[in-house]
Amino acid sequence: MGKVKIHKFKNLSNYQICGGIIHLKWEVSDALCIILISSKFLQFFTKTTEIKLLTNRPQKYSLIALGLFSISKKTIWSNVKRCLLRFRNC
Repeated sequence: MGKVKIHKFKNLSNYQICGGIIHLKWEVSDALCIILISSKFLQFFTKTTEIKLLTNRPQKYSLIALGLFSISKKTIWSNVKRCLLRFRNC
């Protein structure tokens, strides 16, 4: 087993609006466990390479890949725009 490497970690959502869905996708090699951290949650993955989350404010997402003797980390920000509807208070 070699060193852990995060090849891609990106947001695939075309539109990022308040109360919308954000689609995160990553590619990792030689990882035993992958951890996705945000201000709201902490999730562990072993075989999953993408996730869709409901978002309502700008957040920082950190992806940490753990290998046998190495760690790799990448971070992205989601830039959520204000709501388009008048009756919602975002």
